[in-house]
Amino acid sequence: MKTKNIFWLLAIWTTLITACAEKDELQSVKGVSVEVTCSLQVARIGGERSTRGTDLTAEESTIQDLTVIQFDGEGDDAPTMIVRTFQNPSSLEGLKVGLMQPQNAEKQQTLYFIANAGKTFSNFNGTLKTFKATVIPSSEMGGNILMTGSCLTVIKKETSVAATLTSRLAKIAFKIDLTSLPSGARFEPLWLQLRSVPTDACLEAPVSGTHPAQSSELYSDLEPVVSNIDKGYTWYIPENRRGKSTATVNGAKDKNNNKPDDYCTCVYLEANYYPNADNNTDAKRVYYTLYPGNNNTDNFDIEGNKSYTVNLKITGVDGKNDSRLEVKDIPASLPGANCYMVKPNSFLTFNPHNPPGADVSGTIVYLDRVGSKDKCNIARAEIVWQTKPGLIRAIYHLSASGEYRIQTANMTGNALIAAYDEENKILWSWHIWVTDYTLDDVDEKIKNISENTNQEISLTNDGKSRVFMWEKYVWMDRGIGALSNEPGFDSFGMIYQWGRKDPFLPGDQIASTALLINTITPTYDANGNRIYASGISGNGIENAISNPIFFLKNWSVDKKELWNYPNKTVFDPCPAGWCIPPSGAVANFTTKTSVTYKTNNGQLDKNAAFANNLTNLFWPYVGYRHVSSGAGYACGHLGIYWCSNFQNTEKTNVYVYGGYQNQYNDSSQGKQNYRGPNDGLLGRCVKIKTTN
Repeated sequence: MKTKNIFWLLAIWTTLITACAEKDELQSVKGVSVEVTCSLQVARIGGERSTRGTDLTAEESTIQDLTVIQFDGEGDDAPTMIVRTFQNPSSLEGLKVGLMQPQNAEKQQTLYFIANAGKTFSNFNGTLKTFKATVIPSSEMGGNILMTGSCLTVIKKETSVAATLTSRLAKIAFKIDLTSLPSGARFEPLWLQLRSVPTDACLEAPVSGTHPAQSSELYSDLEPVVSNIDKGYTWYIPENRRGKSTATVNGAKDKNNNKPDDYCTCVYLEANYYPNADNNTDAKRVYYTLYPGNNNTDNFDIEGNKSYTVNLKITGVDGKNDSRLEVKDIPASLPGANCYMVKPNSFLTFNPHNPPGADVSGTIVYLDRVGSKDKCNIARAEIVWQTKPGLIRAIYHLSASGEYRIQTANMTGNALIAAYDEENKILWSWHIWVTDYTLDDVDEKIKNISENTNQEISLTNDGKSRVFMWEKYVWMDRGIGALSNEPGFDSFGMIYQWGRKDPFLPGDQIASTALLINTITPTYDANGNRIYASGISGNGIENAISNPIFFLKNWSVDKKELWNYPNKTVFDPCPAGWCIPPSGAVANFTTKTSVTYKTNNGQLDKNAAFANNLTNLFWPYVGYRHVSSGAGYACGHLGIYWCSNFQNTEKTNVYVYGGYQNQYNDSSQGKQNYRGPNDGLLGRCVKIKTTN
């Protein structure tokens, strides 16, 4: 079994290598300073003292810091006499501690020893009662196990005392037993997580009742385990006393139906089960929720200094009449795409080995680049940029399935994540669009809509997600990455160089005129540091893929199929099932829309071209990225959008559409305009049709 403490996500020190260093935090008291010899032992979790070093794991024996507090007396009102702290004590046997002999040398003193509490008690000056009521934040424990010990003694010269340090955390060990797995079956664990774990530990066990209180602020879910789950896992967590079920429980299978509240600690396991491993037929996705406690039926208490073993024996996955197990068909893997939409405060699971579209001859072969699940070229995936610090909470690699699972925070925004090889080269990158806008039911909603009608189509009951049938194409109600369909900065979608899959951020400030620069939406790295990037000289597909953050000033293309509606390619920037539109979709743009251009600075962010008779369908004046530098220009003054096809056979001009101030992009009002592919213009997606 692999044993690892992940409660605070910090590395455990397995050896104590630095010398003892006592720090004096002497309070203002009367008495005589004396040196006391202390001998401490660490007890095994469960209360039994350790007799051999091998009895304890590295986690259970690590002492990163030790605090010694002397109280003048033994009652709750006993005041603090002195506080001593040690960093990385090299030995607990014969530890010399400077304490205080009170004026009455025969008066009993309470000594408390606290290991791995960080700086919690550095400036403590309260009573014994106040001390016992102190809770230790997880951040103070440094990833180690909080331990306490105490004794009553007189303090005199050459006094020797002994105490035993016991864990204030509970130990939960999870094991999978596959010895009874049916012949020919395979069990593939994907995700293991301990949920509803108290964030703070207490120094003494609660006298009675539940602890902690029922408040979501006092609990969290621990980081998931996504590899080597079959080898087992161990956590050390603060106690969580939830009590017993008040209902009649009919055995272990009924336990989950009768938990006393929603704050009971549980082990959650997600796995794939293949009854016929050779051909993967009848495969199921199984979800186990297991509640440890002082028994397997109706007790949900997790007590400090106790060890709990959760042994999951797999004999099949029937799941009937078992509240601990949920069985479903394995969900279909998301279709590949360069842009994935995900809701705030949720998870997105995608398979990087699903190509985002068809390969384009003469460029790259997607699967040669990223590899397959069994022969993967990806060493890791990381955040390249995000529009808000903390937008992407975590990226997990599900090693069993080869998928990546992204966890988002409770906010909207955009991010770019990339897959890197062992040499730190970007193999591919994906735009993560964190939004409440959903397209999940679009196929069902539009199947009976005639393309000869222009109309708004609601996808959700609240009307916040919608699409439009307009000019025989189904359009999203916003640009790629836009956070709103209401006119204003949040409706600004992403900017692209033609044929590139990776987005550039729009402006967040109105330009003074259409010829002047404007600031752009800031981006941040995984640590919340601001990222600054500009245009660089460079060209070629390889350069574009490996440098998704940089605007390529010399970008040119010799492949007209990079964007190629209705044939979605590996370079198309839209979500699965959608593409940058062909010029035919906007052939009548100038006669079917009306431009709105207000010169009032307070209204410029609302300038756009609006579809006639469809108020909520519009193309905002986002501005553009200048070809020579990648800088933002003309925000609020123009909005020029790419088509997927070239205007000429020389592949120097691409069809575009959109508005410029109070007119259309083309002064003739009847023709479609075109621009060079190295411009930074806007992307808008239409649903791919099977016939055109």
